[in-house]
Amino acid sequence: MHRSNSCWPPGHRGRHAADLSGVDAKKVDFFVMVNMAFLAAIAGMVFTAYLNAANPKDGTNFELDAIAACFIGGAAVTGGVGTVIGAMTGGLVMGVLNLGLANMSVDQNRILLIKGLVLLAAVAFDVVSKKRGKPSFIGLIMRGFSGKSSDGAKALAASDLETAQPKVNAVAEAAKIDITKEPGV
Repeated sequence: MHRSNSCWPPGHRGRHAADLSGVDAKKVDFFVMVNMAFLAAIAGMVFTAYLNAANPKDGTNFELDAIAACFIGGAAVTGGVGTVIGAMTGGLVMGVLNLGLANMSVDQNRILLIKGLVLLAAVAFDVVSKKRGKPSFIGLIMRGFSGKSSDGAKALAASDLETAQPKVNAVAEAAKIDITKEPGV
């Protein structure tokens, strides 16, 4: 049985592919949910210890902060893009925004409005930059830290494509073989 340190994307195709490859999908789903419940419990205990009190409305609108942090961090609306460092950077931006607005004694309704506008701006920037074929804001910052120019990145991508082409041809050739006629299958 194949063991992996990663999970497949949700949906019928991912689960079906996992079943065909010998992964016990129900077991993996169960342990993912147990892990998430454990981490949520730890987060709740830390938050309650931070406040020295518990209130049923604690954590309200945290999902807005989490979603905004991911989009500010460079996650795409269409999916498939984003990094942990980008999400952490987005979380830092949202944390500074929350603390700054709270220290300025801004009304809670206005804080929600401002955070919603920041989220809307991040999503709009992402959609417009993807249509133009440009990276996200965090992607531009990360490229600046890495010291690679856009021409260098394009050349690197072109060399990766040339390296990958023989592998793609070999896979396409292998796909033509009928595995049901091979012995031992």
